[in-house]
Amino acid sequence: MRADLPHVNGDCLASPDVALGNSGNRLPRIGVPMHPAPGAPGRWALSISCVRALHQACAVPLGIPLLAEGAMLEGYLALVDGLLLTGGGDVDAAHYGRPDGGLCQGVDETRDYVELYLARRAAEKSLPIMGICRGIQVLNVAAGGTLVQDIPAQLMTRVGHRTPPDLPRDTLAHMIWPDPTQCDRVPPLLRDLWEKGALVGVNSTHHQAVARIGAGYAVAALSEDGIIEAVVGTDGSFRLGVQWHPEDLLSEQNHPLHRLLFMSLAQAARQYGRIG
Repeated sequence: MRADLPHVNGDCLASPDVALGNSGNRLPRIGVPMHPAPGAPGRWALSISCVRALHQACAVPLGIPLLAEGAMLEGYLALVDGLLLTGGGDVDAAHYGRPDGGLCQGVDETRDYVELYLARRAAEKSLPIMGICRGIQVLNVAAGGTLVQDIPAQLMTRVGHRTPPDLPRDTLAHMIWPDPTQCDRVPPLLRDLWEKGALVGVNSTHHQAVARIGAGYAVAALSEDGIIEAVVGTDGSFRLGVQWHPEDLLSEQNHPLHRLLFMSLAQAARQYGRIG
């Protein structure tokens, strides 16, 4: 494919001049912390679905290695206009002052350090940040909140929040209800949708969830059984977490909310890059 032609089929249509910054309006750079690559010790990976979602939103994904060193992480923060925290294993319960109880799975000490550090510093810098699945839980813990360690063991619900792994990632598991009272706090692209408060179908692959909400956040959406499905910052900066995986629901047959989430992050990062 010629370098001077835009990509199609859902890809970003920005010109090469914009992407390279030659127009004075470069694409926003979104930092995405890596995660340990499954079955490949000594390697880190990025979610292909999240990279594609950011690409389609005309944002440049920038992988952040799992280096538990504040100075190094500050260097990456200086390079980016926004952050995206992706899904993965559980946050160590010690970070929210609870004993493990044998319910946590896939805890990675280094990943916890990196993502909690980035979440706290992003809030301090008003850097746009979005969390997906594990990511919403990291945002909440970083703000002093707590988590439900295992929904089936600790809560009585008939809603399936952990779709079997043999089913497609875009399987709609249940509905969520965007809270209309939070429509003024969600990003501009989402406000009309939130104001209507209509149910939205989402996928679901988690066994933990937000419990006590952290300082500076408000509950923005709930599932049918009352599980917190979205949180939003209350200070006017872009801080948003969702419990489902919108990166796997970007096809036009699904609700536009999932695409608008990434577009909103890119829009906020673009504005931050202009101001910063």
